[in-house]
Amino acid sequence: MLKSVLAAASAVCVMGVAGASAAVIDFEGYAATTDTLYPSPLIEDGYQLIGNGAGNDYYVVGSTSSGYSGSTAVIPFGNETHTFSAIDGSAFNLVSIDLIENSWAQNIAGSVTFTGVFAGGGTIDQTFMTDGIFGPETFFFSGFSGLVSLVFTYTELDIYEDRPQIDNLVVEPVPVPAALPMFGAALAGIGWFRRRASRP
Repeated sequence: MLKSVLAAASAVCVMGVAGASAAVIDFEGYAATTDTLYPSPLIEDGYQLIGNGAGNDYYVVGSTSSGYSGSTAVIPFGNETHTFSAIDGSAFNLVSIDLIENSWAQNIAGSVTFTGVFAGGGTIDQTFMTDGIFGPETFFFSGFSGLVSLVFTYTELDIYEDRPQIDNLVVEPVPVPAALPMFGAALAGIGWFRRRASRP
């Protein structure tokens, strides 16, 4: 019986840890046929993207625009700070992002520096630069694990040209092992049974 209790608690604990799956923030909920402006926040799959400007913060390229890359992508306004986070404040791992040359200057490379803020304090930075050939490129983050937010700011040489579009942000939630208390209770119960069984 003790073994079965321990096995059941272990299984629940493992399921709680392994149940989380990656989300792809593709902004398809903001798809439009014509170019469209949106205020903060952009919300999708439990995550939010917030700019600190007044009024609209994001430009979504419409599917009939010459700058449409085949997927709904977002151009954050320059001279603003943009913050990506889970709506509930939970930690996440950042896997990758697609960057696409700006829809108004399709042959101009652009760069974005991303700063991850760790749940336990501290930050990590990584900069990606597009190749100047119009179309999505996938960039992979390294060490962006256990974050509570992702912050980035465009530094503009021109109001439009060097701001890549962003798309397909792949995020993994950091599992919260909610079953650990149950596992601990099972271990405590085993100890109690053992002590009781060892009594004369």
